Amino acid sequence: MASMELTDEYNEESFRTIVLAGSSEELRERRVACQKVLLEQLNVIPIEEWMFRVNTMHDLIAQTAVLICEAQMKEAGYGPPPCAYSFIVFGSSGRQEATLWSDQDNGLIVEGEPDGEKNRYFEFFGTLLSDMLEEVGYEKCAGKVMCSQVMWRKTLSEWIEQLDSWRNQLEWEPIRYLIISSDMRHVAGSVELSAKWQEAFYEGFAENELLSNAILRNTVRHKATLNLLGQVLTERFGDYAGGFDVKYGV
Repeated sequence: MASMELTDEYNEESFRTIVLAGSSEELRERRVACQKVLLEQLNVIPIEEWMFRVNTMHDLIAQTAVLICEAQMKEAGYGPPPCAYSFIVFGSSGRQEATLWSDQDNGLIVEGEPDGEKNRYFEFFGTLLSDMLEEVGYEKCAGKVMCSQVMWRKTLSEWIEQLDSWRNQLEWEPIRYLIISSDMRHVAGSVELSAKWQEAFYEGFAENELLSNAILRNTVRHKATLNLLGQVLTERFGDYAGGFDVKYGV
């Protein structure tokens, strides 16, 4: 019992230091310190509790990075955010299953209708935030599911149109984006915007057998891992040529 209380004290202190960071350099240092504590706890506390603490750390880092970016935007002459917005996550972060080494999977929901001022502000903000998270230790997503990308950074009305478009296209790629979106979770900013996004996401799923079948098709598909001779198939092209795709192969 005393050991658990001690680890709780360590966690509280390391979490407090995260939210007090004022720059990407400080945020990175505090992430490293917090991860050190978490690694020491790995075989001490139940794995469910450990994963909860890891994902709490990730959320606090993201929330702090958002505030630092807002301050840097003001210093750069962009002023405060022109409207409400929400920072959201997908993938393992959305499911709160991220490890200490998970990469970025995130997006932005912007209030209201698109206009030039919003586009300029949030294009710069999304890029700044994604770059800052990379500096802090989160690799950029190879699939470009990040708030720096226009597909994952939209006003609520644009998001609703995009989600509807994905639901009505039963091809592999739009269904893949829809599955990625299903893990969405709110992290920072307007909770109301995130709630409206989720309402829009689930519209059109009820009694839609074609969509359900398309999602099932994408979900059960996996890469061939062996050839006819029983040899392991490696990636032929790109940055990972010669490597084995564990995520989609196994």
